Order: sequence, then C-alpha cells, then structure tokens
Amino acid sequence: MIIKNLFVYMTVLMIGMVLTAMSCLYGIMTHHWMLTIFSSLLCGYIGFVSLRSVYKELQKMDYYLLGIINKDSTMKIDTTRGSRLSRDIAKKLNDIILLYKNNKQEILHKELYYSAIIDKSNTGLFSFGEDDRIIDCNPKAKQFLGIENLHHIQSIKKINTSIPSFLKGEYRSNNQQKHLFEGDNSQLLFHTSELIIEGKRISIVAVNDITLELNRNETEAWIKLSRTLSHEIMNAMTPMVSLSNIILGYFKANNHNTTPYEITQSQIDNAVKALTIIEEQAQGLMQFVNNYRQFTILPDPQPTTFCVKQQIETMLLLYRELPSADKVHVVSHIPEDLIILGDSKLLNQVILNIFKNALEAFDFNQQPHPKIIIACQQYHNRTRISISNNGQLMDQQTQKQIFTPFYTTKENGSGIGLSLSKQLVIKMGGNLTLNTNNSITEFVIQLPRVIV
Repeated sequence: MIIKNLFVYMTVLMIGMVLTAMSCLYGIMTHHWMLTIFSSLLCGYIGFVSLRSVYKELQKMDYYLLGIINKDSTMKIDTTRGSRLSRDIAKKLNDIILLYKNNKQEILHKELYYSAIIDKSNTGLFSFGEDDRIIDCNPKAKQFLGIENLHHIQSIKKINTSIPSFLKGEYRSNNQQKHLFEGDNSQLLFHTSELIIEGKRISIVAVNDITLELNRNETEAWIKLSRTLSHEIMNAMTPMVSLSNIILGYFKANNHNTTPYEITQSQIDNAVKALTIIEEQAQGLMQFVNNYRQFTILPDPQPTTFCVKQQIETMLLLYRELPSADKVHVVSHIPEDLIILGDSKLLNQVILNIFKNALEAFDFNQQPHPKIIIACQQYHNRTRISISNNGQLMDQQTQKQIFTPFYTTKENGSGIGLSLSKQLVIKMGGNLTLNTNNSITEFVIQLPRVIV
C-alpha cells in the first residue's frame, strides 16, 4: 500500500514539474516573461515541497528506527496527521514497533521461565567466560560449593586445588567431561560443556553432591556382601552340622556314651566318610575366608617408571603358559615410547586376570578365530589400556555383577578375580570398566599419567 501511494504521489509531482517546465519553456520561446517567471517559481516550489516532504519522512523513519535500535519499544507514531503517504508510513512503523515489542516480551518471558527452572534445579549450574569470571550461578551451585559470592573459578580452590585446572581443561582429555572431587564433607561430581557465542567461548558446569548416593551404594554393597558371606558360610556349615549330628549319634544314645563294644565297623566307616566330608567343607570355608582376606587387604602401590610395551610383553610370556592360550591369537597395539609411573606388578596382576577371564569366555568349538586385542593410548593426563576379545558375550545380569565380590558363573570360580582387579586399579588412582557391543567384550583400564 505504501509503494502504491508513494508511486501516485511521486507521479503527480513529476507531472506537475513537467507541466511547469514546459510552461516555462513555452514562455521563453514566445517571450511571455510573466509566464516564464511564474512557471519557474511554481516548478521550484513543487521541487522544494517534494524534497521537503521526502526529507521529513526520512527524518521521521530515521528517528523511529534509531529508537528500535536502542531497544525503545514505548514509541508510538501519530497516524492522524500528514499526507496519506505519511500516515501509511506511520502505520507500518507502528506495526514494526509492536512486533518488536511483542518479540521482546516473549524473549523476556522465556528468560524468566528458564531462569526459574535453573534456580529451582536440584543440580548446581554455573557458567564462566574466557577470563575465568563467573557469568551466572544458581543457588544450588552456591550451596554445593559453599560459596555465597562466587565471582571467579579460582574461588573454588578452597574445596580442591585441582578443580579450576579441570574446569579450564588443562589436564582433562577431549572425551573426559566429568570428574569427581572430594571435599571436606562432600563428594562433588563436575560435568563440563562448552559453547561459542558471538565468537566467545562460554563454559557451562553442572555440579552435584553425590555423597548420599555413594553412601547409599556403599550400604547396598555391604548388604550384598553380608548376604554373600552368610550364603557361603551357611552352605558350608549346614552339611557339617548334619554330619556331626550323625556321628554324634553313633557314640551317644539316650544321653549315655556308647561303649567301644557297641560300635560296629559300618558305623566306623560311615564316621570316617563323614569326617572326610567335614574336613573338605572346612578347607573350602577356610579358602573362602582366605579369599575374603585377600580382597580386603590390598597392597599399597609402589610406583616406578616403566615402559608399558616392555611390561606387557613380559606379561604375555606368563599368559602363554595358561591353558588353551596357544589357541588364541593375541594382537598388541602399544606405542614404543609410552612411559608411565605406576606399580608394574599390580598392573601385571590386573591384566593377567583379564586375560584369564577372556580365555574362559571362548568356546573353541564354535569360535573359529578367537582373538584378544590389547591396545594402549595416552591422553593429556590419562593412560588408557583396553583388552578386548571376540569370545562369548556376557548376559545382562553378569555384566551388572561382574565386579561384585564373590560373584561367579564358573563352577569352580572364587568370584574375586575381576573384583580384586578393579579394587587394585582404584587403589592406583584409576578405574576398570566393562564395555560390550554385538560381538566384542572390552575391559578398559584407565590410569592417571602420574600415580601417587
């Protein structure tokens, strides 16, 4: 509509100017000087009015557009004054201002909505920029960190001196976005992510106090362990008590001890068999208790500097002495120059346990090409050793319980091999995890670059 009115307006002005110009030219040619002067003045007046009108409209648009740029949504243009074209332009500018105002209110409402969600979140959330200054922080983060006025990430040093370095990515690998830090009375799990806004890096951090969760898990672990211990002990003690009662019946009747002349050879033979079974059960129970002691009394790591490749090659010599080891193809991908500081003996024990578990996973009648692959990588601050095999996969229940002490699916298994391995790796400051896919079982050992 504005274009149409502008076209009509400019057309009328152009026609007026052309007519006055022709009139002026005619006056000059016919020597009608009064007509020439009048036409010239009229032409100049029309041009002046046109320029003045366009200038006013442009000046008005510039004023209101400047207001929009300055985020002033309170302006309103009078649409009752001026020419029809001026009124049309005023209406369109009012529409633009109204649209801008509505968008501004919608953005404000969204900001208030998201701000309310963040403030009410049970997860601590805060963000900081490239200068390490805190941009925003919700109440839960202040509560978890114990810092009411959080302005800089260096303030978090009072909880753990390593937290600022982790948040800035100085010692975490590209795929490590989570880390657990222990404070005086809390266990804080930090999860970081980054985004780029207008060319500037913004780091967003989520923090949770998982102390209660860890305590709950620890209690559940103790309950599970006590059930396992009571189950194993009762399994061993029940036949021992039953056989003891049977033997006691041979030598005591009606509250009186039996004389040697009343005991038959058959009773003696049965008593010997029963005592043999009791001895076997007692030895099994002693072995179980010894396994438990082995699991609970872990050696302290003795860190030394060693070459990972040489150490694993030494361990593979021990592996080749295991039953059926010659049936499995072992592939090694270890960098020649990878040096770490750690306890080589404990690491050997862990890797050998994993290799034993892998060997027992193979069904050599159904697996034509059994293979074990051991690979090692080093990130900025972590050493990752993966041991994978293409043997029979574990079921879901076994995967969940694989590191549970005394859990075993083997007929003669003790159930402490992998659980002991995990505890040894944790003792060295790392972690042992299990990954599976459609055909591969992978155990991953992650160790810090420097083991203290």
